[in-house]
Amino acid sequence: MHPSNGNRKPPDQRKRSGKRHGRRSNATSGAAPTPSTGLIPDSRALFVSSILNKVSTLANHGEVEIVRRAVDFISEYNARVKKPVITQRNKFFQLPELAERMREKLKAVQSQESKEVPFEGGTLVWNYGEDRLQILFDRIPEDSRRKELKSAGFRWSPRNKAWQRQLTANALCAAKRVLNLQNI
Repeated sequence: MHPSNGNRKPPDQRKRSGKRHGRRSNATSGAAPTPSTGLIPDSRALFVSSILNKVSTLANHGEVEIVRRAVDFISEYNARVKKPVITQRNKFFQLPELAERMREKLKAVQSQESKEVPFEGGTLVWNYGEDRLQILFDRIPEDSRRKELKSAGFRWSPRNKAWQRQLTANALCAAKRVLNLQNI
């Protein structure tokens, strides 16, 4: 016994039971995979959700080839097992068409010519090719202006030598507020 802890033993003399406290889900308990899918039962929905989200992101970026390969892979896997992992009516199987549409939309946006608006002390640039709203200053802005840019979501890009953020309506509102521009 340790005098300062009352009846408790010092940490190095305590026995460890090796058991974890709390309930463990079936997905982490070492349950056997089901014969039809090879997946642990509780993780099927998580798997579908995860794959759907990852492939949806690729589709939204116009990655047609990768999306098609993923859909083909799942289709081939579904043909080999008794119970399909993702059913045919799931929106997963519509992602190649979405990827095609997004590719066309992105091509149209990226082919737009950059728009530049001069202001006192620099230029505001709509860079459609990089999907960025950029602020180019004639000289380095003072600390207070840089802090204001950062708090408005702009970040310094050494590669582009500009303060920039993703080209959105909110980005334009933030630029107007930071640069005190009203008539854009």
